[in-house]
Amino acid sequence: MTDPETFVLAGFVAGPRWVPPVADWTAGLPRAIATVSDCLTDFLPTGPEFEEWQQPLFEPWQLSLRHATDAVRRVPHPAHVLSMSVAPAQVTELTALMEQWIDDLPHPVRLHLAQPAPTPPGIVLGFEVLGFDVGRFHSWLCHGTEGYDERGIRPGKAGLLTTLHDAQQVVELLSTDQDDTTWFPALITEHDTDRGAVETST
Repeated sequence: MTDPETFVLAGFVAGPRWVPPVADWTAGLPRAIATVSDCLTDFLPTGPEFEEWQQPLFEPWQLSLRHATDAVRRVPHPAHVLSMSVAPAQVTELTALMEQWIDDLPHPVRLHLAQPAPTPPGIVLGFEVLGFDVGRFHSWLCHGTEGYDERGIRPGKAGLLTTLHDAQQVVELLSTDQDDTTWFPALITEHDTDRGAVETST
């Protein structure tokens, strides 16, 4: 697994794991998958730290680890806090994409990238290949995994890729001239919310 200290923190989400539907395209996936993509799961809302008109633009991204942890503590059902971190070489491009979309509004991801910091301590789960497009972060899992089997690329027990090499291969396969989405590997880490242990593994 890659050293998380070499990656730059980009943001936090709070919510449940994604439970894949029973279908051919989800065959072989774990029963519950850690993801930061709101294409796959419904995350917890942000709090009063954002103005009401900002919330639809900024969610599901929490302002900080503390805000994400507070969001989890406010709900009775199981939820977790995940962070997304990116390679230093990705920071400039992702920042530019964010600013093209939202200009200088204080989106949590944009704020984190503007003040580069390492990932806070937590359990490193693996890599999720994400694609940024008009304010949303899509997951490679939205496309199914069938096309990667012949390359030996399969998610680990947390539903994430276990090596940066595999994640980079997925980026190459998804990045086509017909797709305007910018794909990149993101390191996903789970953080303690002091509300009981959550079983995690790569």
